[in-house]
Amino acid sequence: MKFDFFPRAFEVPAEGGGAPAPSPAPAPAPAPGGVGGGAGTPWYQGKADERIVGTWQNNFPQHVNDPAALAVAATNSWLEAQKHLGVPAEQIVRVPTKADDAAGWEALHKRLGWPGDPTKYQFKDAEGKDVDPNLATFLRETANRLRLDPERATELSKDVLKFSEAQIANAKTEYETKLAAGKAELATNWGPNMATNLEVARAGATALGVDRDIVAALEQTVGYAKVMEMFRLVGSKTTEGKFVGGSKETGTGPMSREAAIAKKNELFADRDWLARHEKGDRTAVNELRAIEQILAASMAA
Repeated sequence: MKFDFFPRAFEVPAEGGGAPAPSPAPAPAPAPGGVGGGAGTPWYQGKADERIVGTWQNNFPQHVNDPAALAVAATNSWLEAQKHLGVPAEQIVRVPTKADDAAGWEALHKRLGWPGDPTKYQFKDAEGKDVDPNLATFLRETANRLRLDPERATELSKDVLKFSEAQIANAKTEYETKLAAGKAELATNWGPNMATNLEVARAGATALGVDRDIVAALEQTVGYAKVMEMFRLVGSKTTEGKFVGGSKETGTGPMSREAAIAKKNELFADRDWLARHEKGDRTAVNELRAIEQILAASMAA
């Protein structure tokens, strides 16, 4: 079989033959007017600027001359793009590009839930009660300064309260541990005179006008054992606390241990005397202090 690799247009005419038939003329190009436009006038002329037309030509060249097809293609493209964005347009916020754009940042934070007013924040403790007023003021000012929404501000308050409660619990545990160690040390130092020396120490604290709050503060800084020993020394050396004679009624000599115990029991059975002692009556306080010093001296002898 013979293959002809050359088209007829390139064949040399046979001798005596006529010229080859000319190729047919190409069909004329369609007019660019398209739907809705006159001959030679695009339909979008005067309706869209160069930027939009350029976008159509780059992305939908096959639909540029068909407004309906172009609209469908562009809408489908927008819907697909929205899927990748993940949110509808009304849920998109504009982030300022400059750090000093105060108005822009304020608008952004308000879109994210910042109330813009510290009084809009409400804080409760774990039991649903209002927190301490001073703490509430601090939390409101802090949340407003950080431009938090109420939910995030509540989470902040919970964390602050949890931290504060943990600090208080740790401090209490530490204080109780030190107090127990101090009492054990004092019991070792004072031995069998513990009860008597405690009474003398209380008398010393009373003579100095020291109340329980001051004693507690001293215990936390100096230590329970050292504080009690300090007050014991004060109580034992106070002039008013020394027992200077025996029974005034009988004129006998110094009171014995047994007499001191009996006198103490007698005083403790006297409700009027107890009431005066509880109120800090100086005579009653000095009377008991003197008896305790006698008992302490007899134990040490």
